[in-house]
Amino acid sequence: MVSKDPSERLQRGQQRDMEGGKRRDMDTRRGMERSQRQRLGVERIQTSDRKLFVGRRLTKERLGIFKPSTTPDSEVTIDAELEIKSIWEQEEENELNQLRKMQMRHGFDEMIEMTREGRLWTYPIDNEQGLEEEQAVGFHEHVLLDDLIEDFPKTGPVRDFMELVIIALSKNAYFTVQQKKDHIDWFRNYFKDKEEALREAESLPKDFSFA
Repeated sequence: MVSKDPSERLQRGQQRDMEGGKRRDMDTRRGMERSQRQRLGVERIQTSDRKLFVGRRLTKERLGIFKPSTTPDSEVTIDAELEIKSIWEQEEENELNQLRKMQMRHGFDEMIEMTREGRLWTYPIDNEQGLEEEQAVGFHEHVLLDDLIEDFPKTGPVRDFMELVIIALSKNAYFTVQQKKDHIDWFRNYFKDKEEALREAESLPKDFSFA
């Protein structure tokens, strides 16, 4: 019910204005407090991030996501321009290695793997592939092997056996010169260890002895 007394209406209007002013003041105060809390929260987050970043820069512990900076202003530099793989490059390398180790799907994959392992010829095909160390070795060293058995007996079964050995080695196209020498050295050491047994069997000349 609306009052007819002007003074009463004026008093009520003043009360409403005062209540409205109080509400506006409270809303303003709440807004200021909210904005202050937000500002403090942002500053707190920035401070924690700054501490984390500074701590990692001081200890030089990196996450490995990005490559370290090499600018003069940066505190983290690469000593002697050492290349450091990022975590993405390492993951890519791991994936490539896993793809290489996948189960063979067909014969072509198997041939690729065998070629990578050096068990098959690479293209273009070269019949001297894998014999790079023999490039400086003459052909006569593969065929003329008589000088390698000069310290063996001149006659007898041992001499006959060693002549057959060097003939077989001279026709072997897969041994290197060093392998052929090692083969003859093995027989030399074998006969030297069995010298007493060979003398009892009269397979060595009486005036011969392995040095």
